[in-house]
Amino acid sequence: MLLKLYYRCYIGALLFIKPALLFQKINQLPWYQQVLRQWVDDLDLSRGATVLEAGSGCGDLCAYLDQRGMLPLGADYSPSMLCLAKKNYPQLHYQYCDVTKMPFADDRFQAVICASLINLVAAPQQAVNELYRVCQPRGAVSILVPLQSFTEQQLAALCADRQLRGFSLAALCSWHRLAPKKSAQSILWLLQQAGFTEINSRLYLGGMLGAVSAKKPS
Repeated sequence: MLLKLYYRCYIGALLFIKPALLFQKINQLPWYQQVLRQWVDDLDLSRGATVLEAGSGCGDLCAYLDQRGMLPLGADYSPSMLCLAKKNYPQLHYQYCDVTKMPFADDRFQAVICASLINLVAAPQQAVNELYRVCQPRGAVSILVPLQSFTEQQLAALCADRQLRGFSLAALCSWHRLAPKKSAQSILWLLQQAGFTEINSRLYLGGMLGAVSAKKPS
């Protein structure tokens, strides 16, 4: 019990004092890496594809995309996150960016992805409209968010199934309890309003996360 309290306090302190360091530590957890990698693998993007990761954080997922032969560009609103990303992966490209007003040309990217971002922004429709604008015709967009439907009982089952302990357990529980959430239907509606078609969804991490993906029509 004391150890669980320690990790909760530790995460709370990092979130308040050094959020970039906290998110870097979470990005290094196996369950977090696995779900993000499985998500982008399921998109089946081609080698050489230009991919924008909006909300790229400390850069780990862009590095994975690069390893898979794609051409990623990471964009984030947090200078401290960008600093970490550029330090961790100096060979890759990262840029300061407000997702609701991105500094990229129309139709620039073959794919656009964002994880745990649309659930945080104050103007989600404006953000999704920007994802549409910078995506090429017939290009793919995918949005990954924590889901409102995920329950405490499902969380307990997930933690037990994965045998999580220590910081890893506390991080997953804190994410579930503190992160703003969306429904898959609300993301689908945002994509439809922006003009996307061929919309589909998948569940990840035992149903805690949902990915809604779509195509920009020709």
